[in-house]
Amino acid sequence: MFKKIDIIGHYCESVENFIDKCVHCGICIDECHCISVSFLENIDQERIIEETKDALMGGAFTKNVVERAFACTRCGVCADVCPEEINVYDLQQALRWKILGKERFKLSPVSVEGNNRALNAWDIDDMLASLQVKPTDQRWKDSASFNTFAGDTLLFIGCHARRHVSTIDTLLDILEKLDIKLTVIAGGKVCCGARFSGDGMYVEAENAGIQLVTYLEKLKPKNVYVQCPSCFLNIQKLLRKEEMSLLNLGMLMN
Repeated sequence: MFKKIDIIGHYCESVENFIDKCVHCGICIDECHCISVSFLENIDQERIIEETKDALMGGAFTKNVVERAFACTRCGVCADVCPEEINVYDLQQALRWKILGKERFKLSPVSVEGNNRALNAWDIDDMLASLQVKPTDQRWKDSASFNTFAGDTLLFIGCHARRHVSTIDTLLDILEKLDIKLTVIAGGKVCCGARFSGDGMYVEAENAGIQLVTYLEKLKPKNVYVQCPSCFLNIQKLLRKEEMSLLNLGMLMN
């Protein structure tokens, strides 16, 4: 059985940790790849941190705070570089949770109507992939049968990767040159839950993560490499089987 995670309690703990321990060094902002491509690039680091802290302590959610929360791509580098060992990744998710709790910031999953049903983000991924490569020529599986999966190593490339077929092809060409044999599985039918948590749907996010980890454990690979940082962090939180090694794709390339 999976141990249920108190998501809201976990986020509250992250907020308290940030308020108590942050020394305003600004390293997390310096290292953030998203700040440089948002209007926050020209905003003083101290101001961003102060406004973030003020919002989390009951103050106003300024446009800078909202931008910081939703510009985040959840790569996790901020958490890696913090000298005070604050989990800034979880802090960003806590910011989203707080913002989505305000009536004026209601967001919903991306969807459009088609064929009498709503097309969701997974459908859009499928459509964009199909415009670039025939389904029969795709070098990944949308899911792997428990009977057909072979080998010791699995690469989970996540959901959005299917939109960038040429990038996937380049990556797999490199792995082939290195004589690394693995089965490649894309997200969509299975998901780490990041898409749901990004829209404030935390129960759905946790259930999706549990479904993904259960699926991976049933395949029984010895090694699971993950390309998407959000997938890696979410799987890592839920993984139960010690005999299955979880590694970031960068570790494989090294």
